[in-house]
Amino acid sequence: MLAQKYFRKAGVAARLKKVEEETVPSWLWRSCPTRALVTLPESERYVSELSAKQVFDRLAGCWTYWGWKGGYFTSEDDARAFNDELRYMLAKQMVAPNSPQWSTPGCIGPTASTVPARATITWTGRPAN
Repeated sequence: MLAQKYFRKAGVAARLKKVEEETVPSWLWRSCPTRALVTLPESERYVSELSAKQVFDRLAGCWTYWGWKGGYFTSEDDARAFNDELRYMLAKQMVAPNSPQWSTPGCIGPTASTVPARATITWTGRPAN
């Protein structure tokens, strides 16, 4: 179901560059399309996500970026741990976002988004069925 419904099928720019932000660690920088994108044939400008790992990296990266920008982490190590644990929990189906969260976060690139943060993650302490 993940592949059929939530992989970004044609929304990831084929040529991306990192957007440097002085107050954000480099591994969390947003990505945006490069000018080279317009040199590609129109049918090749946007590509699909091909693996669950790409989806989990996009979601966890976006949520971690939002958390960093919102001041939720006391250190870069805390942000990394949050990112790693979210990716693990998504892969093990211990957490799952609501439907719009699968496709909206990370629209600008594979790691972060300029879409306003609206995600709420609740951990019940129990694995999902």
